[in-house]
Amino acid sequence: MCLGRWVLLWQLFQTGFSWKPLDEPSKLSDQWLFLNSNLSARSLSKLVQFRLAEAAAASYALANGSAEVDENFCLNARLRYRLRYQIPESVDFATECCDLLSFDTFGSDVCFESWPSWSIRVCCAYFAGRGPAAQFTELFFDETPWRERKEMSYLSRGIVAYHKSGITLSSQLVGLRDPGPLSHLVLESAGDLFVPQNFSLENHGVHDSPRGGQPVIRPYYQAFIRRFADTTGRGMFLHFSNPLKSWKPQLQDLLAEDGVGLVLHLVRRPSDMIVSGYRYHGQQRPEGEEWLYFSNPPDCLSCDHQAWAQIFGRCAFRCSYHQLLQNLSTAEGLQMEYLRSRWDISKMLQNAMKWKDLENVLQLPMESFQLHFNDTLRCIARFFLRAPGMEGSEGSVFAQKVKRFVEESQVHSPKLMASCREASERGETCRLPNGTAMPRKLTSQAHSHVASRVLKHSLKAALEQTKGWKQFIPFADLTYEAAIDTANTQMFGCPKV
Repeated sequence: MCLGRWVLLWQLFQTGFSWKPLDEPSKLSDQWLFLNSNLSARSLSKLVQFRLAEAAAASYALANGSAEVDENFCLNARLRYRLRYQIPESVDFATECCDLLSFDTFGSDVCFESWPSWSIRVCCAYFAGRGPAAQFTELFFDETPWRERKEMSYLSRGIVAYHKSGITLSSQLVGLRDPGPLSHLVLESAGDLFVPQNFSLENHGVHDSPRGGQPVIRPYYQAFIRRFADTTGRGMFLHFSNPLKSWKPQLQDLLAEDGVGLVLHLVRRPSDMIVSGYRYHGQQRPEGEEWLYFSNPPDCLSCDHQAWAQIFGRCAFRCSYHQLLQNLSTAEGLQMEYLRSRWDISKMLQNAMKWKDLENVLQLPMESFQLHFNDTLRCIARFFLRAPGMEGSEGSVFAQKVKRFVEESQVHSPKLMASCREASERGETCRLPNGTAMPRKLTSQAHSHVASRVLKHSLKAALEQTKGWKQFIPFADLTYEAAIDTANTQMFGCPKV
């Protein structure tokens, strides 16, 4: 370890090193440069480059398992925690600073003031690696005592989706910038998009967005809450992307478990999530996925600490996730994607098992949209409008609302996306149901998000040869199957898959 560090430091001193006050410790990361895109790595001061060398030395220690990470590299985080809570004795760093349920809400802001940075990942990966390996299958079943259920409210409605499990489709249905088909369905008059820092829920308290009230810190995390409010009343529609888990109830927990609102929970077979993620992340620059190209420090989009160490230990912490996938075999790449996604999958399955019998939660598999798009939309409409059974007469208000919702959603049909991908590959123009040409952006999304059945089948076969298949994936798939057969799917006429 010492040799690696001093070689890096010697290279910096050779170019003329001078000490200057460090104003921006967060300049150590690609993420900071991305968020301040007018700067480049060349503009960094010598002292910042020195700190980068220290970070490189610390990650070198991770790459060589017998080496020790310099205690000074993690000292500031420990001291901050002790001072904040006035603890005189030493701190259990892995528990207090790196516990996943604390870290998931954008990292421990007590321990890690500058965020994101090398120190968060290096220190947490190192100390997590010294303890027992996390048993992620145990996280599928949340044994936290239930809070008191309130009288169910229909004023708040929301969708919960995850990375590679419905975020793109749900964003389109809810509305990206303007209200989408689903927002128009459930709100009398949908207002403007709002990304809140916190919510005050009557009789339930205030839900604060993590990390100092920042609703989203891109691109390191892609968790966010988006809201369309009803301009004629108190109703609102919420979209939860990559919902966070914490020791404290998050807003989606209040809606689902306390009965504050109605929740549509989109879930996907874990093995399909891994296959889809591997294909998607291995493409050339998927839109909105800048984290794929970060190497300083490398990023795997809110993966757990041990996964980060195992993934980037393959390249001695000197590559991006995209670079790594490009230089591994298919089986090896799928193993990396399993590691990257297992924390997201665990959160999804924990919510799915805890919410499966709640009367205010409708749990739908993504397969429903692929196989029975229109019937699935009608099922969602019945759930949110609290109208189990048939739509009624063709001219009824309810029937007209549902008809409009289904018609406006057709442009987002997975089957249409698949046919557009095939048409584009043949050099043909893809057309919408009304005969107009598919917008270029939607055609691009079809290429990014839709794979052929042949490719999916071959990737699934390769996945079965990985270590993750033996350790995690079959049990995760079985848990998923147990979670999707619920009373609500039958009550509201959802199609079986």
